[in-house]
Amino acid sequence: MKRVFYAIGLLLMVQGVAGAACPDEQVLKVVGAPLADDGIITTNGQDVNAILVDCSGTACTGGFYNADTLGAAVLADLKAHVGGAANTTTFLDLTDAPLYFSDGVTFVDDANVDAALIYSCQPR
Repeated sequence: MKRVFYAIGLLLMVQGVAGAACPDEQVLKVVGAPLADDGIITTNGQDVNAILVDCSGTACTGGFYNADTLGAAVLADLKAHVGGAANTTTFLDLTDAPLYFSDGVTFVDDANVDAALIYSCQPR
């Protein structure tokens, strides 16, 4: 009987993790194009539900700014700063608490980022 309760508890825990995703009928989709250098991901207001940063052979960091031009990317508008060790990929799941970028999303990296992407929950 103890094993049955353990199995049910494990199943509920896995189901809870699987439920930490987009609302029904929506999936994570890439917004804009992947960037490997400083650049503008989108100039539109955007909910960001996930962030991915892939590092090269050197540790890397990059900032995601609430800005629609590179010149407007100032520290006060920094929404997320993501990094990782050499040859790793960092994926931040923000589906439970999305970040809203009202002016657009601009990415600024330290020159060691191989790819930076943002995702939003969108209809299938």
